[in-house]
Amino acid sequence: MDRAFPFLKWAGGKSTVAARVIARLGPAEAASTYFEPFLGGGAVFFRLQPKHAVLSDLNRSLTDTYAAVKTNVEDLITELEKLCPPSTRKAYEAIREEFNELRRIGRGGTRSDSIRRSSLFIWLNHCCFNGLYRENKDGDFNVPFGYYKDAFIYDPSNLREASRALEAAHADLKCADYATVLSSVRPGDQVYLDPPYDPVGGTANFTGYTSSGFGAENQWQLSNLVHQLIQRSCRVVMSNSPTPDIRELYSDMSHEMVLVPRAINCNGSKRGRVGEMLLFPRQRLTLHDRLDRVIRHKGFKLDGIQTYQFTSAELKAIGGAEPRLIAKMDTREQLPPMLADRGYFLIPTSTRNYAIVPGEGYHDLEGIDEPPKSYTPDREIPVTVALKSGESAAIQTALYSGLLEKVVGVPQLKSTLHNDKVTIHDSEIHYGKDWSLRLKGAQAEVDAGFENHGDFFLFECKVWSHATLRDFNVRQLFFPQLQALEEFEIRGLKLRPRCFFLNVEPDSATYRFWEYTFGDPHDYSDIRLVQKSAYRLAQDKPSSPTDLLEELLQQEISQTTYVPQADDPSKLVALLDGVGEGLTTADQLADRFQFDPRQSNYYGEAAEELGMLTRERGRGFSLTALGAKIAKDRSDVAARAVIERILTLPVFRGIAESAIKAHNPTIDLELIPQMIVRTAKDRYNETTIRRRTQSVAAWLNWIGEVTGTIRVRPSPPPLRGQRPLEQFV
Repeated sequence: MDRAFPFLKWAGGKSTVAARVIARLGPAEAASTYFEPFLGGGAVFFRLQPKHAVLSDLNRSLTDTYAAVKTNVEDLITELEKLCPPSTRKAYEAIREEFNELRRIGRGGTRSDSIRRSSLFIWLNHCCFNGLYRENKDGDFNVPFGYYKDAFIYDPSNLREASRALEAAHADLKCADYATVLSSVRPGDQVYLDPPYDPVGGTANFTGYTSSGFGAENQWQLSNLVHQLIQRSCRVVMSNSPTPDIRELYSDMSHEMVLVPRAINCNGSKRGRVGEMLLFPRQRLTLHDRLDRVIRHKGFKLDGIQTYQFTSAELKAIGGAEPRLIAKMDTREQLPPMLADRGYFLIPTSTRNYAIVPGEGYHDLEGIDEPPKSYTPDREIPVTVALKSGESAAIQTALYSGLLEKVVGVPQLKSTLHNDKVTIHDSEIHYGKDWSLRLKGAQAEVDAGFENHGDFFLFECKVWSHATLRDFNVRQLFFPQLQALEEFEIRGLKLRPRCFFLNVEPDSATYRFWEYTFGDPHDYSDIRLVQKSAYRLAQDKPSSPTDLLEELLQQEISQTTYVPQADDPSKLVALLDGVGEGLTTADQLADRFQFDPRQSNYYGEAAEELGMLTRERGRGFSLTALGAKIAKDRSDVAARAVIERILTLPVFRGIAESAIKAHNPTIDLELIPQMIVRTAKDRYNETTIRRRTQSVAAWLNWIGEVTGTIRVRPSPPPLRGQRPLEQFV
């Protein structure tokens, strides 16, 4: 016998589709580990024969039996030889009771008790009704007698082969929940998930492999973990039933339908082959993978000394990616490992050429030890001017408030650049004495530029949490100042631009400034700190939030039943920026903004419902007039337009009108699911309503942060056993 096959009968066993699962898992890497946290009969494991495996299940009797097969197979076979097929129901129930007694003793018993319990587990599996395993609330096995004329119980040769397979894989057998087991998964590992299925119909609700069950909330939690594993570059395949909930939870993944035998049904006529889904990640190379292809194809050695160049045409032909995406590496964390590990970084030398050069392309932000100083604006700021996610809007807020003029020390700044691309026509640059390059037609984006009294100020802004912002790409300041010098020289002006890096935290209205200069403006490595400071902007909130909220309800209510599943509305603006840059597919947007691919679809769907995007088959996303206005000019008018569009959705309109009627901008979380049910009718089930409630709350709180209006008061945790949605679902 060359390969073991499952020694247990198991509900939903995968013997007939194991080959297709393995094909979707793909080839294992040399040091990878195979994980199967819903083990059951182990058909995929036995067919795959991995070199390393972690096999687990919440059913301790099951995992203990696998352990016995692995380490004590001969003793187990000897014990099984003592057992005969049951001739009567009474004889079967006597064995079942003995098994349950040994199960209650558990690991407190002797080694012989353990071997005996595992042998009884195998015997019961083959003699009970349909090979089903089910536990009651006390954890006792309670499946009735199967009434087989000649029950097949075990094959000693196959048990020995199974033992050899488990030993060869160095199988680590665990009785633990899937989340605990999968916490140790590493990139490149293979994971097969065969959880209790989402019920297809009202009566198809078998989740009783253990006494704890596996319900809709478990399915949702599992889907979140699956997507985390994919993000960590694990090879993941999952089996489940093709229900609407499962299709929604995994809408961003590929799937194929497979027919599998279904033997568990009290009505024999309803047994047969049924359709199941195999779910697996869409085949999508990351930008890092694509750059790695180019480096390998071109034979770049990355020896820490030489510089290497390639064209955008080569990148597109070899890597299959849009060239402008590959150069978007704003922080050291986004630098591909093949460059970071060898001390290289990437810069564009023209619109069609790139260079990979040795050195440090990123600068660590210096710490600001003093707490932020409070700054009260010296002029009125429009309430909705600071759209929290936008760099240009954050800079506008600092400008309108007078804070920029205070930091640079020059009054009456005039805006000259605003999300513009500037071009370096012809300049020589170098990195100390290590290397030099000529830039001809290289472009750079400038978040904002201001001038007055003969001074010119360049700003690069990041609206990120300061705790996560540690460094920035030197090119973001080096290229704009070099282009400005080039222009000044052409015009005969003897000026040096002043370069500022600005970090804004919207929630606390904190603005941190760093001013830098380049000792030699042509030396990439010669960046120097001039000054640093931090301010907290004091903004007066409207005296009547509900009055302001009423002002925002200007547009006609939409007729849609849509409720968003995207959970961070600030990312809508990033998505519009990406589409404005020419990104048209969910995968391109996911690569560009480090989104989960399904999140790109969620935000795209939301932007469509708000009238900011359209999507056509074969052409992808495109901006509407409103979307283009927001992407290009996020002024206070555009910011207000976003919020007004959100408040046209019936679920948000209903909540806002309730707050206005109550003269209270703080609403209870319980109001949201009620409004979802009222506006979406029967579109969503209870589990979906729970998820959408959290998304709607996040959107409302975001509106409140931007405008100072509405807030959601979180609910206290429900009492044990209480179901908060029962009253209206």
